[in-house]
Amino acid sequence: YGVTLLPNMRLMAPETGTTPTLVHFVSAGHWVFWNTGRAESPLHTLFRRLYPAACAELLDRMWLGATFSSTHDIVAYDGEPFWGVVRAVLCLQCNFLGSKQRECESFVGPFCQYCWHVTL
Repeated sequence: YGVTLLPNMRLMAPETGTTPTLVHFVSAGHWVFWNTGRAESPLHTLFRRLYPAACAELLDRMWLGATFSSTHDIVAYDGEPFWGVVRAVLCLQCNFLGSKQRECESFVGPFCQYCWHVTL
């Protein structure tokens, strides 16, 4: 990622040997990649290593619903993500509907590791 996580949970820039107070993840730091069937990014992966409980509560969940103003929430689902459904949709979009989004790099061909179960 361009930074190294030290044992004291500080980030170090290897080029300079410094431990900056603030780190900005540019471009590729936000890009999604697929790891063991889940969508992740370098920023998400680092946040999980630094703050596992907060990451589980804030980023590793799926929420489906509607918010009206600041007073009303209608929650249809709040829990573990449906990664199988997400992978199936991406398989269809990338291989059959012609989508060219960056995530399609992980979904090459209808029989790739994430798509074979959808196309059989």
